[in-house]
Amino acid sequence: MRIARALACVAGTAALAAAGGPAFADEATPIHLAEVYDVTPGVSATHEVTLSTDAPLLSEQCQSMGTGARATSTVSVDVNGVAACRFTWDLADSGAEVLTVDDGGVFHFHSVSASLLEGFSSPEALASIDSVTLVAHASEIVEASAGGAITSPGASTKKDASTVTWTQVSDDVSATGTVDLEATAMPSSPAASPSAAPASREGRGGGSSRSSLTLIVAMTGAVVALALAGAVARSMGRSRRASADAQFERDAALRAAQRAAAHSARQASAAHADARLGLVRDALTPPVGMPPAPEADPLPADAPPTPEAAPLPADAPPAPEADPLPAGMPPAPEADSPEGGERFAPPPGSEADAR
Repeated sequence: MRIARALACVAGTAALAAAGGPAFADEATPIHLAEVYDVTPGVSATHEVTLSTDAPLLSEQCQSMGTGARATSTVSVDVNGVAACRFTWDLADSGAEVLTVDDGGVFHFHSVSASLLEGFSSPEALASIDSVTLVAHASEIVEASAGGAITSPGASTKKDASTVTWTQVSDDVSATGTVDLEATAMPSSPAASPSAAPASREGRGGGSSRSSLTLIVAMTGAVVALALAGAVARSMGRSRRASADAQFERDAALRAAQRAAAHSARQASAAHADARLGLVRDALTPPVGMPPAPEADPLPADAPPTPEAAPLPADAPPAPEADPLPAGMPPAPEADSPEGGERFAPPPGSEADAR
């Protein structure tokens, strides 16, 4: 049943990537992983994966991915100043899928890093493992695969553990060490027939494969969803940039049209002014071929001056005076009296005249 659910999850993840991935993503989303295996050989084991991207991850996103990946716990952490997600799984059978212990107290560790990278590989996501750390309690690591830096229990931050760290991992890593049987208090295993031991290892290996497959498939689905979200965000960013570019081009075209209209108006105004100036110039300029108006002839230099009026002779009689009025002519009427009526001068010889 677990394998059936895993295969269904794989099919759903592939369909989701095929339907939404190429429509948006033009570049893969970088995903950084960091693994920590914390084991007490023969007792318990946990697998911790820290997932970070260039963009911060919300706590809701972490919880959603943790639920999909069936993580035992999910927390938000800070990685280089950017919010990230940390998932932890409690490994079944004391971590049998990554750790085995021999009867002589020697443990063998083998990571699942290559499967983790393979599960994250997709056109939408580019995964890389920055580091893998093995923390072995109640034991001492004596040998590690290439690139591993071993720290003894005395020099480790965990005083009761020996650690080894690999960086920039692209494949599985492994280590070997010795177990402190008294510290782990491992129960003595009952005697078993030679045929029973291989069967037990085979069954443990099958459980390990199923558990790893479930983990990888669940994480792959979560990462593809994260990559699609990043692709949508990039698509929206490109759409906003295209809209801004189109608006800039429209504004530039409008300004160019306004400048062209203003230039045409200036040209039309200048042409109209030139036409009016030409009409005035034509009105003031005589037609071609017409002789100019003749000017007045100047007086000859030897012409006599204009004669002045002759004065009256000294013996000329004076001008006659006006004739006096006749003696019998009545005088001119006087102005109206205040009493009204007209007053006339009395005739000569009358009483009025005598008075």
